[in-house]
Amino acid sequence: MKLSSYNDEFYSKVYNEKPKSYYQMHRKKIETALSFIENKKAERILDIGCGDGLIAEIFAKKLSAKPYGLE
Repeated sequence: MKLSSYNDEFYSKVYNEKPKSYYQMHRKKIETALSFIENKKAERILDIGCGDGLIAEIFAKKLSAKPYGLE
């Protein structure tokens, strides 16, 4: 999948590097968000516009919560 110039530019400014792939860019954003919730717990995670539900699943594991998705 080809990166849009906007996403490529945004990623480069935030992470000071060019993304090698869409997957790398997406994974880095998830890891950054997870870094803000270290040592937190939750009962439920709601992801609105979840697509395949991967992000809700990753966050739920990190927070020991049950994931819910709404597409």
